[in-house]
Amino acid sequence: MPYDQSEADFNEAAYGMYLTYELQRWFELQDDLDGIALPPTLQDEADLGYDMSIPRKWGFLYLQFKMPDYLRRSNASEWRIFGEPYFRFKVKTDVTANGCIQRNVLCDLEAEGETVSYAAPAFLTSDELTDYALNDGMYSNSAFPLPSDLGHVPARSNHCFAYTDCRDVRAFSEPGPSVSRGFDELTSRVRGVVGESEPIVLHEFLSRSAVRLVEVIGASSRSDVGPSQSILLASSSVGLMPILVSTE
Repeated sequence: MPYDQSEADFNEAAYGMYLTYELQRWFELQDDLDGIALPPTLQDEADLGYDMSIPRKWGFLYLQFKMPDYLRRSNASEWRIFGEPYFRFKVKTDVTANGCIQRNVLCDLEAEGETVSYAAPAFLTSDELTDYALNDGMYSNSAFPLPSDLGHVPARSNHCFAYTDCRDVRAFSEPGPSVSRGFDELTSRVRGVVGESEPIVLHEFLSRSAVRLVEVIGASSRSDVGPSQSILLASSSVGLMPILVSTE
């Protein structure tokens, strides 16, 4: 729908919270997958509700929530590609405290076989947010572009993703091809990654994931926290929400 406003009247925290709740409800309805977002207060892996002694296939879905601007004028940079109003969010190309470019870290994590995605709404109003949150419409009205759709970028350069809806998402420094980046594509990728993993117990999976994540991000390893806390701390340092996914 066309909008008269140029930005959302809800914030990233509200969008991320409602989308995460909906994703967890979606996982509850699946016969072949379980999924739970790691809570920031998690201290004991047993609190996740899994039998710690039973091997399962595991994986993580890492999401970075983004809030788009809405471009309505024909002199907007990407208008010539879409020919109509569109959404756009910029990617972070600043250098973090550990000397890495944040979005390149996401690319590296994806290259390691992890499922990493941006998540951005294709709507702007609080009324829509409330309606979608109550009626499981969050993920179907969101775009989920992959870091690899854009690739590595130089520090402090200008790059963005733009879209009219989840079926027409484009990466821009130079205009990239139109790709479909909806929820079906995202969950298909999650199923593939988890389905191909080896069955192991939860603690071993979390320990391996923590080591890999810390190495890719370039964060300092801490001996005073467990693997789940390491994952939460490392994910937070690059703005990611970790969702634990598994199947038998």
